[in-house]
Amino acid sequence: MIMKYIVLTIEGSVNLTLSSKTVGVFEALYNSAKPIQLLSIELELAAAGKMPSGTTQIPFEAMKKMSSYCRSKELSS
Repeated sequence: MIMKYIVLTIEGSVNLTLSSKTVGVFEALYNSAKPIQLLSIELELAAAGKMPSGTTQIPFEAMKKMSSYCRSKELSS
């Protein structure tokens, strides 16, 4: 049995970046650091046979909320 449906997949990750002032130990860490996954969501939008034929628009929005830690760093800059 083949299941066909439409899915919205949202993924978010960050990459480590260092300032030019940082050298030494951090350089080794930076060279081996991989992106860190922060978010992974999969939402089923429509099951098989539930979408009408033709063009269907599915509007969506994603809210990005800054953490209090980031806000305090932004204000101190």
